[in-house]
Amino acid sequence: EMSIPMVLRLNFRDTQNKFEPLLAGEITEDIEPIDPEDEVPKSQASQALCGKLFSEMWTNDIGGFPLPRGCYYGRMYEDQATVLDADGNLEIVPSYREYFVIFEPKQGLKSECFDYRLRQLTACVYMFVLNARVWEGLTDMEEEVVGMYTLCEGSTRDCNRYV
Repeated sequence: EMSIPMVLRLNFRDTQNKFEPLLAGEITEDIEPIDPEDEVPKSQASQALCGKLFSEMWTNDIGGFPLPRGCYYGRMYEDQATVLDADGNLEIVPSYREYFVIFEPKQGLKSECFDYRLRQLTACVYMFVLNARVWEGLTDMEEEVVGMYTLCEGSTRDCNRYV
């Protein structure tokens, strides 16, 4: 049986106009975001980097949050080329950045947990706490600014072993 790691991908959908992730730590007025060109490849993923990206990881499972193998992130991308508006000014186009959390084989996120608060089997709840800059123009609380997806290295059949 092949052991396949699970990867959680967090996609920050519009980092220049709505929601920009920042490094964990003390919140100050001059906290700097990660440089748009900076990236950490999967080969250099580490638990230490998880601590720099996230302030806290929490779950309702009695066993606690699964220990990540490591984290990494990609550079900032734009879905379209930068263009000039009618007045000749640069128009800001949506950009996105992705964070990744790698879990050891069979040690990733689950669909069912034994909730320590309710003392019964229930759906798992996972929460990730991080610092971010949220723009004043983001008023629609229905709008999804961060997408979360699980990936499995290998086939779909291998991925089904997690749930």
